[in-house]
Amino acid sequence: MISIRKATMADVDVVTELLVQTQNDFRARNINMWQKGYPSRDNIVADVDQNEAYIAEVDGAFAGYMYIQYGPEEFQSTLRGTWRDDNCTVMHRLLTVPTFRRIGLGTAMMKFWEQKTVESGRTSMRTETDETNLPMRALMKHCGFIEPGLLTFDNSDKVAFEKLIR
Repeated sequence: MISIRKATMADVDVVTELLVQTQNDFRARNINMWQKGYPSRDNIVADVDQNEAYIAEVDGAFAGYMYIQYGPEEFQSTLRGTWRDDNCTVMHRLLTVPTFRRIGLGTAMMKFWEQKTVESGRTSMRTETDETNLPMRALMKHCGFIEPGLLTFDNSDKVAFEKLIR
């Protein structure tokens, strides 16, 4: 059974280990993302401090992580395209433990994010990923997101995603 709960400081080390594992996996698969020291353990600590970081568990075992921000990011103004709604939440740092992939974990995490968006009164969901991150791009498409264009973050182009919630 998949469940999602708030992350605590006690989760930081296991999330950081998964982050490093994900960075290594990206490098091995030629996904040009998270290879320059971002994100880091400090980002995870800051996420937890903001009280909007979440841990996904499968039958009580650590399975994933994500951070939800309320309101647009400054760098989203670099979009070469058009956002449809600025009343948004933004999801960052989606991580999943490899042994729990392909069981609907990503979809469950997206549904949880949508629920948090609705509860907050926001009407749009946004995220971005590297052009080479095909698994994330496929998940976003599967979950009903559109690609409004490219934006620039950390001196590289990212594919933007948005989903309206009405």
